[in-house]
Amino acid sequence: MVDVSGIDVIIAGGGPVGATLALLARARGIRTTLIAADADTRQDTGPTPAVCRPIALSHASAHMLRGLGALRAHDATPIESIHVSQQAHFGRTLMQARDQGVPALGYVIDAGVLGERLRSSCPPPLSARGEVTAWQAEEDGVAVEWTDGAGAACGSRARLLVIADGGERAVATDPAGIMPAPNSGAPERPRTRRDYGQQAIVCSVHASLPHRGVAYERFTAAGPLALLPYEDRYAVVWSLPTARARELLRSDDAAFIRTLQDTFGMRQGRLSAPGTRLAYPLVLRRSEEIRPRVVSIGNAAQTLHPVAGQGLNLGLRDAMALVDQLVAQRDSIGSDRFVKHYYRRRLADRAATIAITDTLARVFAVEVPFAPLLRGAALTALDAFSPARNFFARRMILGARGL
Repeated sequence: MVDVSGIDVIIAGGGPVGATLALLARARGIRTTLIAADADTRQDTGPTPAVCRPIALSHASAHMLRGLGALRAHDATPIESIHVSQQAHFGRTLMQARDQGVPALGYVIDAGVLGERLRSSCPPPLSARGEVTAWQAEEDGVAVEWTDGAGAACGSRARLLVIADGGERAVATDPAGIMPAPNSGAPERPRTRRDYGQQAIVCSVHASLPHRGVAYERFTAAGPLALLPYEDRYAVVWSLPTARARELLRSDDAAFIRTLQDTFGMRQGRLSAPGTRLAYPLVLRRSEEIRPRVVSIGNAAQTLHPVAGQGLNLGLRDAMALVDQLVAQRDSIGSDRFVKHYYRRRLADRAATIAITDTLARVFAVEVPFAPLLRGAALTALDAFSPARNFFARRMILGARGL
């Protein structure tokens, strides 16, 4: 094995969270190597009108990425307001950026664009092409085995290993509706796992009316439907029972648009021209297994329901918190005390974000007498009571700092 000395942190996984951690750590003088698998390092041709892989960045996440030079002003479409409602029942709330004193509540960017920006910001020696296959914790460090881009066995040592890959992989579903297998990531024993029995359909559509920076979260009996402003179109993230999602994936464009229009309504005029539909299964997975010399962040630590678009933002907050601790506890990086302190520090934000998304996904799916009435009353009250509405908006913008 090749032994690389003098490394503080090895990061396994070059997705947005892992790459962001590498950039943050480098900027603050932490000796870091990012090992990114082929799927993370491939050259992306970027988005086209037919392909949409939307990522919702909070205002705080976008601000941080701009500071790293990984996000340009024209890369992302701002969300200036969010309209929340439930299908076929009264009650709605409207959250606006101007009420929070920010230019936008969030931003929508294509996953390919964000990935390319981050990869181009992580050239060698900061990053290496490969995949971590095994590791062994030692008293003063961790020995990491990995294969490089040519399949050759390599080895490195560091004070801490950060697992930053995992979760469910979203790919285009074939006409038969066959879903991809989950990303294997690192071996974990999840503390919490809930299969929602749903799949999220993702695509872009055109609307006859301009979006004007308005995002919609519409709760239905089948699951939440989000329309996010994306360039001159809308990005659709539609959570549906698995059987229904597969049925819509097999349908032609005209049938798909009819169903989408019936579900969303006419608030943005006529919807048309759906792009390629992607899909992935929806699960809640949370793992906080404490292991010597190893921490997990992003999708390796938790996978969330896409309602409210908090998964990536929670992962980026994982990365920011870890870098702060790496700097503050530089002398004890990777120690048992360091690892336990990190998980304690992230507990409140992770628990609160998971609770919000899981509750929204489940409560708005309950169909019993008076449930729609109670939900409508709650939305109306939230809209009328500005302190509660502002609290919720700042929680989405800032994470735990919004509490």
